[in-house]
Order: sequence, then structure tokens, then C-alpha cells
Amino acid sequence: MNLYGFERDFTADLERFVQKNGGWEPIPPLPLWSPRKTAAPERHRILGIERSVPLQTQIHLLDTQNEAFEIIESMVRIYLSPVEYGMLGSGQNGFAPLNPEAEQVWLFAMRWLTHYYECLMEPLAIRTEFYQQSHQRFIELMRQMLSYNPSKRISFRDALQFWYPTSTVFASRPLSEEDNQSTTDQDLPEGDSQAENSAECHSHAPAESAADESVHPPEGGSQAENPTECHNPVPSESAAESAASVPPSVSVPQAQLPPPQARSRLALKRLDGPAGHNKTRRSPRNSGRSPAIGNRGTRVRG
Repeated sequence: MNLYGFERDFTADLERFVQKNGGWEPIPPLPLWSPRKTAAPERHRILGIERSVPLQTQIHLLDTQNEAFEIIESMVRIYLSPVEYGMLGSGQNGFAPLNPEAEQVWLFAMRWLTHYYECLMEPLAIRTEFYQQSHQRFIELMRQMLSYNPSKRISFRDALQFWYPTSTVFASRPLSEEDNQSTTDQDLPEGDSQAENSAECHSHAPAESAADESVHPPEGGSQAENPTECHNPVPSESAAESAASVPPSVSVPQAQLPPPQARSRLALKRLDGPAGHNKTRRSPRNSGRSPAIGNRGTRVRG
């Protein structure tokens, strides 16, 4: 294996683990404890306790004889902590059950980190495209997958999302709740769709349907009471022609306007008796005097 096809092979293997089909096979864990064999840290601790090996002895043997832990320290810069190692797999009533996926994530990352470590031993490896463009990103992914604490390791799906977000594996996911909600909105019953249409802008209603409704209004209400009509209908030529073609026998209902308010008039009270009659002002036009100069006008003879 070399770095020229490393990225392609690593991505394909990671996608198989995410899909869990297409030839995916779990990496067999270590059956018996051996300080030189490759196994997840929590598996080393449980198998070492089963063989009555003290924790300090386990840590010393793993630190000096295990090649996998040495590669992790030199490449990823993760060091085995005695305190953290002593808490691995421990529970309230003994050992807690191991997380199968977390263990497989560690074994998967350790296998590919070992391949990458061997590829770097080849000459001119640092001049390859993968090393120059993807080295730091690959090491960061290994750091997240090789955490000694199983609860801090990322899953296979998160690892693929970090490494190759545009993978076709994510395109084959089922519909989300938002997609189902949008599909349900499109399949609304007829009654619900009519209720929504009545709340829409009235400018979307065709002019011909508005003219027909004005000629034949529904029973029990006038044109203004129809909820599907426009409050301010835009007049159109087709609507005017339809209204003009109505026969005289058909009575077109008109909008009921409020009755006009009576205008108040000022009434002058006439005084009773001859005094009131004498105070009536005489019009200048009837008297024959010009209101401008005060002279008697000349009568025009007929």
C-alpha cells in the first residue's frame, strides 16, 4: 500500500463501516490479554484484570512493549494516563459492558494509522498529494477516533461526516420530519385548501369568476359576504362585458349603501304682527336700485 491510493481505499472502507453492509466485517477483538497485541484500551484493562495483572504492571508493559500505543504517541500525540486507564470499563458493580461500536472505531482507526505509518517510511512520501493536502486532517480524525476514553470517541458516521461530507451514504437517508410535513401540506383535503385560498390575496382570483359570482350570488348572502371574493375587485373588460350581457329579467343585486343623512337647514322665525313684516329686507334687484352706486336704475322698455 502507498499514499497514491490511500485516500480512496480509506474512504471506501469507512463508508462500508457506516453502512454496515456490502462486505462489512467487524474487527475481531483480542480474546486473551497480551501486552504486545493490538486491542482497545478498555479491552486491555478488562482482560488484564481477569488474569490478575495489576494496573501498574499493565500500564508499564503496554507503554514499553505495545507497538500500537507507541505509534499513537509518536503520530497522534496521545499519551496513556494511569488515572484514566484505571477508570476504563469500571462501573458501580464491577465492569461496565463494553460499547461495541466504540471498540470497533478504535480498532478501525488503529489499523489505518498503522498503514499510514508504514507508508510514510517510503521515500518521497512527503511529496505526495495526500501528505501535502490531507495529512493534518487525517491526523485530527485519528485523534478523535483513538481517544482512550470510549465515551469521547466519535462514531463511524461522524467520522465520515468529518472526512467526506459529500459521500453518497448521506444521500440515501430517509425523509426527515420536515420533508414529511411538507408532503402532508401538499395533500390537504379540499375543505382545508379552500379555507387557505380564502385567506390569500384577492388579486389572485380570476376576473371572470368574480363577474359570474356577481351575477349569480349564493343564497342567503350578498356579494360582499362571499369569503372567496376580493374586497376590492379590479374591474376588467371581461367583467364589464359580462355585466352588460345580463338580460333585463335578471336583477343584479347592488351593494347596500347606508341611507344619506338629512342635512340640517337653518329656519328663521318670523315675528308675528306688522312689525315683523316691516323689518323684511327688500332685495336691491326688486327695488330697481343698483347696489354698487345707490342710484335708481333705468328701466328697459319692452
